[in-house]
Amino acid sequence: MQAMFIKEMRQFLRGVPSKIGAGLAVLSWVMVGFAWKVKAPTLDALRTMGAEDVPGYIAVFLFQLGIFAAAFFGLLFILGSSAGRWRLELGDPAFSPGITTCTPAWKLALGKFLALMCQMFAVLLLAGILPSLVFKYVPAVRVINEFVTETANANPKLASFNSFRTLEYSWAVVCATLSWGTLTLALCSLKPRSRGKFDLGSIAAMLVLLPQTFVLIGGVSFDKFGMLIAIRTMVSVVGGFTLICSGVSAPSSNRLFLFKTWMFVSVLGISPLLYKLQGVFTMKMYASELVVTGIFFLFSSLFERVTQSRRVLTALNNPVWAAVSFPFTTGALNSFALAAIFIALGWSFSPEMGNVNLMMIGIFAVVAAFANFIGLVNERKAFKISRLLIFFLAMLGVAIAAGVMAQHDISIDMEKYGDVVCVILLLAALGLCAPLIKYYNYRKKHL
Repeated sequence: MQAMFIKEMRQFLRGVPSKIGAGLAVLSWVMVGFAWKVKAPTLDALRTMGAEDVPGYIAVFLFQLGIFAAAFFGLLFILGSSAGRWRLELGDPAFSPGITTCTPAWKLALGKFLALMCQMFAVLLLAGILPSLVFKYVPAVRVINEFVTETANANPKLASFNSFRTLEYSWAVVCATLSWGTLTLALCSLKPRSRGKFDLGSIAAMLVLLPQTFVLIGGVSFDKFGMLIAIRTMVSVVGGFTLICSGVSAPSSNRLFLFKTWMFVSVLGISPLLYKLQGVFTMKMYASELVVTGIFFLFSSLFERVTQSRRVLTALNNPVWAAVSFPFTTGALNSFALAAIFIALGWSFSPEMGNVNLMMIGIFAVVAAFANFIGLVNERKAFKISRLLIFFLAMLGVAIAAGVMAQHDISIDMEKYGDVVCVILLLAALGLCAPLIKYYNYRKKHL
C-alpha cells in the first residue's frame, strides 16, 4: 500500500496536474483579492437597489462563481489525470497487480485511493474551501449576506432557503467529493479483460451507485442534513471501493462478491433507515426500491460470465458456503438468483404490487434470460455476439408485439388471467436459465 501511495504522489508532484492545481489555487485567491476591492454597499442602498450599484453586485457574484469554477475544474483535471493513468496501467499486460504481485488487491486499491483523495482534497482545500471561507469576510459580501438574511426572515416562503443557506456545508462538499472521486476511480479500475474491451459487468454495477452521488439535489431534511449526507456518502464510498478492488483482483476471482454483498446489506438495511430518519418511509416505497434493485441485477447479468472455470469454483468447495454465497458471486446465473431474492422480497413486502407490474418484471426477466442463453450458445460455438444487443432486439420485439396487440384491440384480462400469465413467464425464465445451470461448470473437464 505504501509503495503504491508513494508512487502515485511522486507522479502527481512531478507532473503537470500539480502545477495546474497550484495555478487554479492562485486564481481563486486572486478572485478574493479583487472582491476585496469592491466598494461595500450599505443596507439602504441594497434595499433601493439602484442601477449604479448593479455592476458591484454582479462583480461580487462573478468572483464567487470564479472560485467555485477554479475548484471544480481543478478537481476535474486531477481526477481525470490520475484515474485515467490508473486505467492505462491496469490495461497494460506488463502491469497485472492481481497476478504478478503478492500484495493483496485491497492494499493496492487502498494505496491508489488514498493518493487520489490526498490530491483532490489538497486542491479542494487550497482552491475552494479556504478561499470561500475568506470570501465571507469581504466587506461587500458581508453586507449582501446581511441583506439576504433580512429579506428571508421577512418572507416566510424564503425561510427554508435561508436555513439551507446558513448551513455550514463545506463538509457536505467534502462528502460529495469523496463520492465523486471513489466512483470515478472505480469506473477506471475496470481494466480490459481477454474477452472484451471493457469489463461491462462491473461498469453496469456502477449505475446503482449513481443515486448516492446526487444526495445534495433533494430529499434530505435540514434537521438531519449532516447525518443523512454522511450515511449516503459511506454507502457510495464502500460500494465504490469494492469495485476498485474487483478491478485490481485477478480475472479468475469472484470480483463482484464484495459489491453484491454490500448492495444487499445497504438496500435491505440502510435504505429503510434513511427513509425512517426522514419520516417518509412507506412499505410501498421500500418494496419498489427492492424491485428496482432486482431489475438492475437482471440487467447486470448480461455483462457477467455465463460459465465458471475450475479456478473460480475452487473457492466454493464447501457446499454450505457455496449455497449461501452463490447469489453474491460473479456470474450471470448468480445475478439472476440475487435479482430473484430482491424481487421476491419486494413482492412479499407489498403484495398490492399487482399482476400488471409482475408481468412487466416477468417479461424483463424472460428477455434477460434469453439473452444469456444466446450468450451461452455463442460461447460454446466459439463465435461472438453481444448479449446486450440481443437483449435490446428482444425488447424491441416485445414493444412491437404490444403495439400490434393494441392496434387490433387485443388485450389480456389481468384480473382473470394475471396469475396464469405470471406463472407462464416464470416458467419461461426458469426454462431459459436451465441450460446455464447445466453448463455452469462445463469448462472444468477441458482444463
